[in-house]
Amino acid sequence: MQKIISALSSVLLSLIFFSPVLAKDYKIAVTDIQGMDALISEWGPFKSALEKATGHSFEFFPVTSQTATAEALRSEKLDFAVTGPAEYVAINKLTNAQAMIGLARPDYYCGIVVKNSDGINRVDDLKGKAVSFANPGSTSGHF
Repeated sequence: MQKIISALSSVLLSLIFFSPVLAKDYKIAVTDIQGMDALISEWGPFKSALEKATGHSFEFFPVTSQTATAEALRSEKLDFAVTGPAEYVAINKLTNAQAMIGLARPDYYCGIVVKNSDGINRVDDLKGKAVSFANPGSTSGHF
């Protein structure tokens, strides 16, 4: 019994100290970025930090739409997707994918813009009003 415990301890310690040897490769998509050059330029530092923090490697997987993202997840060609909230809801319905983390960016925020003459001063004043979206599935362009 002592030999078994010793052997298991050795295996566990090896796994802890040599986990980079067991590092996995994952594919990650960003749904609002078109093309590999833009992915590398805009998300390269995030990818590098993620690799450093986890010991795993991540490869960008360019997608052209939320449908393409859902299909890549469903067919297991893609492991992770960075999406906006509306896209997440649609992708979740198609794939059962689950949100793991939320990201905040200092240069990305939203607001509701109305004309002064509309008399809208509070969120409650929007009840019954029409809201316009710039891109179906996007929550970044509501004008």
